[in-house]
Amino acid sequence: DSKTFIIDIFSNDFIKVLIQKRAWWDSVFRSEKTLSKIRRALKQLGIEEFELLVQNPMAVGLFEAFPEQHKIFDTIDNWLEDRKSVVQGKSVDLGGRRIIKKMRNISSIVRKNYNEVDKLADLIISVSANNKKIFPTNTNFKEITNGVDFDKFNIIDGISKGNTPIIGYVGKIQDRFDFELLKKVAELNPNLQFNIYGPLLSGREKANEIEKSKKNVSFMREVAYDKLPRIINTFSVGIIPHTINEFTASMNPLKL
Repeated sequence: DSKTFIIDIFSNDFIKVLIQKRAWWDSVFRSEKTLSKIRRALKQLGIEEFELLVQNPMAVGLFEAFPEQHKIFDTIDNWLEDRKSVVQGKSVDLGGRRIIKKMRNISSIVRKNYNEVDKLADLIISVSANNKKIFPTNTNFKEITNGVDFDKFNIIDGISKGNTPIIGYVGKIQDRFDFELLKKVAELNPNLQFNIYGPLLSGREKANEIEKSKKNVSFMREVAYDKLPRIINTFSVGIIPHTINEFTASMNPLKL
């Protein structure tokens, strides 16, 4: 709306990006060049006091840059648990950005930045109470679970479920997805159709193998968000076949 602004900053740190790789993400938000451009934009907009909301542990340098402002950190997922998956040689997705095992060295930066959040944040929010352990000394931690727009998703008219019950999942197909569980459930229920919606970020070979061997399983790939309400309302049952570990315990699945 009229009070929403985007600060688009160009950086010519091409060499630093090549050398630091993912770690550059942290250093650019501590760079005086970047911070001065942010301050200049705020001055131009006439913004002097504000709530500083950071949702990325690699952008915590902003807390130190604006110590006088009210600082909020939105934890989302526990990136340290994510990093354990990387150390084990797997690829994972962080906030929509895929990282690979050569980036595993940023775990020390994430840990350091979480410590900064613990000390500097006036308020820490998270979708899961399990993430409180990341911030042992901060006394203002609030769990705010995900919500849903019922008007958007409560579609009844004009949706046919057909004769075969559909068991459905919506989400990114990555390391958290339990392919073996899906395969077993599909074997036990040959009269049901399993439709799995979402981009295949990892496990493509496993998904192709299951599709070929199980005629009642279909990986539907990525779909537009606006189509999700109608898709979800074709399900007789929704499932979340995630592996159970520390990383998935840090989540609060939107699909639920």
